Amino acid sequence: MFCGASSSFSGAKHGSSREQFFLMNGVFMADDFSFEITQSIGTVAEGKGGWNMELNLVSWGGRPAKYDLRSWSPDHQKMGKGLTLTKEELIALKDLLNKVEL
Repeated sequence: MFCGASSSFSGAKHGSSREQFFLMNGVFMADDFSFEITQSIGTVAEGKGGWNMELNLVSWGGRPAKYDLRSWSPDHQKMGKGLTLTKEELIALKDLLNKVEL
């Protein structure tokens, strides 16, 4: 399991008297962003500098884990943009991909 907390995303800070937020891709996010990789399912692709595209089960902000496909740094403390799916969404995606002729 990998755990992490990060507010290292670049963006504008937005403060209030109770909470700190930062702007990421046009969305305000809490400054105490946290995640836990609860299960590593596999590597989809190996990238440059040790970054890998991985499919994992990830708990975001202490919520129940969801399937997550994204690039991760070697130490799993930094991440790229990704896609987070519920089990039902992953099943629907799998059904669609099974129809694709490769």
